Amino acid sequence: MSKPRLLFIHRSVGQNLINDSQLYTLVEQAGQPFLLSDFNQNTNTFRAANEEPHTVAWQFPGGDTTPEDYAALFSAERLAAGDPMLKEILAYDSIAIKSCFPNTRITSDAMLERHTQAYKNIIQFFRSQPTKKLIILTSPPLIPTLTLPSFAKRARKLAQWLASTDFGSNVFVFDFFDALAVPEGKFQANTLRREYRRRFPFDSHPNAAAAKATAPKIVQFFTDIARR
Repeated sequence: MSKPRLLFIHRSVGQNLINDSQLYTLVEQAGQPFLLSDFNQNTNTFRAANEEPHTVAWQFPGGDTTPEDYAALFSAERLAAGDPMLKEILAYDSIAIKSCFPNTRITSDAMLERHTQAYKNIIQFFRSQPTKKLIILTSPPLIPTLTLPSFAKRARKLAQWLASTDFGSNVFVFDFFDALAVPEGKFQANTLRREYRRRFPFDSHPNAAAAKATAPKIVQFFTDIARR
């Protein structure tokens, strides 16, 4: 029986997570329960185990990985039109998606509702693809200087909604935000934890310590899903 194939779609935080934790090595050490590939939308770089990274011609709608961009990609209209990028993505058994940290700067309730609706649309699409598994990694938090308490609280609300809702048997959520964020009720709540911040000011990319702390949990999460 062939091993399930998993595609992880991300941007720079995902790239750092993979490199800083040696994610492919962790998967191999876990017995390679699934075949991992990843696509860095920021650089159009595709990578897989035992393959050299290379550029592919995939062009995301909107040119980013916002929830709205993902919703535009995973749509019935695009599927019906025979979009070649979507066809290649759906060749995988599991598709893991993550929006980058700018999407946790949720400046209004209206923006929160737009993000929520976008995720609902993505999930509805995968409900129409019951043989495919969708894995959502909630967006990582921002450093305190790049957000406001009300923005960060909305980001927590979105992550909690995603992580606590039963979306069906083929949709899974890893609360990446919660793994990296200061808990509610604490100083600088819902922002990137101090121990996971880089030394550079105005940089919300989680550091190597964050990658090493969260990657084993993510590999285990992916493994559990692959074995279902």
